[in-house]
Parts: sequence; C-alpha cells; structure tokens
Amino acid sequence: MEKLLNEQVVGQIKQAFADLVNPVQILFFGSKENCEYCNETQQLLSEISATDEKVSLSQYDLNDDAAIAAQYKVDKAPAIVVASKTASRSLTLASSFRGFRLDMNLAR
Repeated sequence: MEKLLNEQVVGQIKQAFADLVNPVQILFFGSKENCEYCNETQQLLSEISATDEKVSLSQYDLNDDAAIAAQYKVDKAPAIVVASKTASRSLTLASSFRGFRLDMNLAR
C-alpha cells in the first residue's frame, strides 16, 4: 500500500513531536459497516504513530468495542481520540475525509 505521508511531512511531524515529554495514546475507532474513510484514517494514524516512540496507536471497532467508545463519547466512525497516558485528559475528533468535518469533545 502506498504511503499517505511523504518524507517532508514525516519530518514535520517528527519536529512537532520532538518536544513531547509524556507519552500520548491515539485511539482509532473504525467500523466494519458504513465507514467509507476508515481504512485511510487508520493508515494515516499508523504512519503518524510510527514517527515517535512516545506516540502509540490503539485500534477499536465502534460496535465491537462499544463500551470503550462510550467511555470517550465516540458515536461515529472514523473517530480519533488523542489521550494522555499520564493524565485523565482526552480530545475526541470525529472526522470525515469528504469535505473534512471536525467535531471536537474535550474531556477531563
């Protein structure tokens, strides 16, 4: 599969992550049904998380992992949760590649 991020973008991501002090967890919520952009989103997050050892990626299915989705108030796919591994804070992003819609839910 062709990479989504070119070397220039990977370099920019590495530079942005260079100041990370605490580990960050990215949670991806996809769905086996009716999720037109789940594969692209999952690939993008995999490439991003591979740029720094402090960034980890966990992958969930919206239906199979409904309890975890509810914990982060995720009700659509694809959805991305960026969470601190050391604090009880998270940022939930629900996005669509088509027209790029972004819903944000900040939880503490």
